[in-house]
Amino acid sequence: MSSDPGRELALRCAQTRVQVADSRHLMARARERTQAQAHYARSVAARAEAQADRHANGWSAAHGLPSHRGRRADADVLGGIVEAAAYLVASCDSVSATTVDQLGEHRPSWRTAAATGGAATVDEAQYELGEGPCLDAVELDMLAAVSADDLAGSEARRIWPRLVPVAADLGVRSALSVGLPWTAMRVGVHPERQPLGALNFYAAAPHAFDRCRQHRATLLACWAAALMSGREPAEIRRVSG
Repeated sequence: MSSDPGRELALRCAQTRVQVADSRHLMARARERTQAQAHYARSVAARAEAQADRHANGWSAAHGLPSHRGRRADADVLGGIVEAAAYLVASCDSVSATTVDQLGEHRPSWRTAAATGGAATVDEAQYELGEGPCLDAVELDMLAAVSADDLAGSEARRIWPRLVPVAADLGVRSALSVGLPWTAMRVGVHPERQPLGALNFYAAAPHAFDRCRQHRATLLACWAAALMSGREPAEIRRVSG
């Protein structure tokens, strides 16, 4: 029995139309899933951002620290910052606040504006040698931590070869410096004032600053930047991101 070419062609066309319809349906479902996933991702990101902002802005109050609003950098504020840092990061033996003058035409000049224990001596060694966690944190120009788990170790010798023997003489094995962003610090600060450059933590024991303590030090630095610039801590975090 011979086949009917017209009937076969019609059947193939019908099959093609079904396949096209199925493909369009699958594409529509894929677009819907993609849009739903994008919407979910945006909502999750928004919730995470809001939670992070609440956490950053409420952290100082939760720890009994003074409000950041309307404050400016001066000796009393810097002294309060390092005292709070020494209390909240219990594994450290000394703390300091480094300020850096970036408004001049020459290279930045550093100074220790406030310190506890022997931190100022460790800072001065880094200023003179031109290397160390403190200076690296300042150079990052962002809210980020630079840590030295063991200043007697091979990694520290490779990164800061001149600082290692000096740190050994000073009895320092661990260091953690959290940079405070110049961009954020510049807002609302008078030109003659020096912006805060870094918070520095030192300890005689190696591996003194684990992830938890680094996170706490970073939150403290965020509060310190806000305290000195009069901005919300979450704003400091966003500028640094």
